Amino acid sequence: YFSTYSYINFFLNNIFFKKMINILLLINILYLSFWIIKNHPHQNNFFNIFQSYSKEQNFDLDYWGLSNYYALKKILDIDQRDKISVSSVSFTDLNVSLLKFRPDKRKKIEVIYNYEKADYLINNYMKRPRQNFIIDDEKYTKIYQLYVDKNLVNSLFKKK
Repeated sequence: YFSTYSYINFFLNNIFFKKMINILLLINILYLSFWIIKNHPHQNNFFNIFQSYSKEQNFDLDYWGLSNYYALKKILDIDQRDKISVSSVSFTDLNVSLLKFRPDKRKKIEVIYNYEKADYLINNYMKRPRQNFIIDDEKYTKIYQLYVDKNLVNSLFKKK
């Protein structure tokens, strides 16, 4: 009872404390608003300062796979062939990302599960339950990388 009473008297009735809390909240809201605008449409990849040391090892940075859409879009922009084979080397489903395209664009991309036969490899760094595929630098060239707040979220590789 006494601790609650003291809390109410000191914190809630203290005008200086109320103003400081409001100023800190306003600063935080402005910072987050700026960050969201700057990183749109990848604002789902936000991590606070305290988690920055372990996010790559402990979290999937792009759980929803939005960056896969942009990697597929990049493929369609640079490759004009009628059939393009693409594979994911991470634990993500590219077929879901393909649904965002018009049917005529969707027909051009064929999602395959044999890494060796794919023209392009997409990695959004979601760890597989078992062993991840290691991309051979002699066979594939990195052509696109997506960074959000200095964090590598997606990479696109093209077969040489």
